[in-house]
Amino acid sequence: MLHAIDEYDELNYHHHRRIAFVDSFLLDFRALYYFLLGRREESDAHRYDFVDIKAWQRPKTEATKRMDKLVLFISKHRAHLSMSRFVPEYQNFEDLIGVSQITAEFLGQVLLDYLDILDDFIDKLPEGTESGKGFWRGAAYNARFKTEVALGVRESDYPDHFKPLKSVQAQRERVISQADPSQPDPGAEAID
Repeated sequence: MLHAIDEYDELNYHHHRRIAFVDSFLLDFRALYYFLLGRREESDAHRYDFVDIKAWQRPKTEATKRMDKLVLFISKHRAHLSMSRFVPEYQNFEDLIGVSQITAEFLGQVLLDYLDILDDFIDKLPEGTESGKGFWRGAAYNARFKTEVALGVRESDYPDHFKPLKSVQAQRERVISQADPSQPDPGAEAID
């Protein structure tokens, strides 16, 4: 999903596709958040269905505060038609979620923050097949691997299939061209 969001940047002709990809990511993230960090609702799957309340508590970190703000934004401005969605002073992303624009890199970092908390949760799961601990570990590792490759944090074992985001690749090329003046700036237009 991060690659699809990155593909259709803010100024692209296919802006409606970008909105659809971002909203899909945000709604899926919100469901994951409520499972791992939200309050328990009677009919919803919840962390305490898998681990005892005494064994693992919701952490209180800067990452969870950022996720709390993001989920509040999703709930008020994406998932529901709340009146605050239409009030101009509530439209500033910087005030709402701490960034000026929702980018693939921002969402990837949010996902890595979530995966750090999920890893801690997985460590507290009981051993044995009933808890699905092995499945949880595999799914979390897979998500982390793909996200870290997308953000350029790690090299891919499968570079033909998993690559950094185009925006990350462009940023790397700019850094290289600034370090080596003999290299052309990929962001500069050719002048005839």
